[in-house]
Amino acid sequence: MRLSVFALVCLFLTACATREKGRERISFNKEWRFALTEKQVNASAPGTDDGDWRVLNLPHDWSIEADFSLDNPATPGGGALPGGMGWYRKHFKLPESDKGKVIYIDFDGVYTGYIASINQIEHIEEFIRRFRKPGDPLFIDPVMGDNGKMYAALTEDYPARMRKFIEGADIITPNITEVALLLDEPFTPRISPEEIKGRLRRLSAMGPQTVVATSVPLLEGGRDPGQNTSVIAYERDEDRFWRIDCAYIPAHYPGTGDTFSSVLTGSLIQGDSLSIALDRAVQFVTLGIRATFGQGLPSREGILLERILGSLFAPVSTCKCRIMDGDGCCNPVLPFED
Repeated sequence: MRLSVFALVCLFLTACATREKGRERISFNKEWRFALTEKQVNASAPGTDDGDWRVLNLPHDWSIEADFSLDNPATPGGGALPGGMGWYRKHFKLPESDKGKVIYIDFDGVYTGYIASINQIEHIEEFIRRFRKPGDPLFIDPVMGDNGKMYAALTEDYPARMRKFIEGADIITPNITEVALLLDEPFTPRISPEEIKGRLRRLSAMGPQTVVATSVPLLEGGRDPGQNTSVIAYERDEDRFWRIDCAYIPAHYPGTGDTFSSVLTGSLIQGDSLSIALDRAVQFVTLGIRATFGQGLPSREGILLERILGSLFAPVSTCKCRIMDGDGCCNPVLPFED
């Protein structure tokens, strides 16, 4: 099995009896074998020699374990980390009692982040076609650029291919630059509530049920927002917009968008509502920036995730996510959800 910059969320092996109603779900996350190599490997062949491969548990991200470098293809905007090709294998034996049963891999969800090339998109699409079942949520973070520019490591035809890829997604999480790239529309450093609503509706019409736009510099009442930004989310079935404003901190850390999307995805998979998931993700990223700011560490290394991971287990204590009305303003505070 070959995975290119691909995240697996809660992988299970399911044994389903063909003649009985009983079903057993077994966690399949532990004791995978992994190799980082550009060589073509017949990973599905039982006889493939993987004796010297690393043993690890999923989910796993090999890129974050590598060294940061300004020379890496991702550039500082993409985290300054190397890409590559990873191969995963798992050995397992089925007991005799499973004879006559249907065995399949079941995903709680599939989530993609930075994808370094069109070729990698096509490999991921092949994986999704083979293993994703109807009803399995697909979360796509269409990482392509920031500050009005596409990342230098990506080719000019990359946005068009990403547009095709998001057609099958349930939720996408572009930043304001990626919203413009996906729509092939001009990037605007300031945007009105009416304009961002129109853009999110057009993105949702491409396929995704929910669009969550980050780093939105929202013009309100003609006033310039300065350095402040918002997260704006659109749910097509309800034709509903959510907004959460983000406090400005004078620092920039790569990877905060990836962190936001990851926390949002995990929160939704565990059953949180969209408004609670948005609050949880924004609060986690903000806490991470505050925990890192002033520590004197190189900003290219991102936020200090390890210091704040424990906060993910806490309930959302304050709810700042609001429903947007027709003018972009927010309705009164909603009752607390948990």
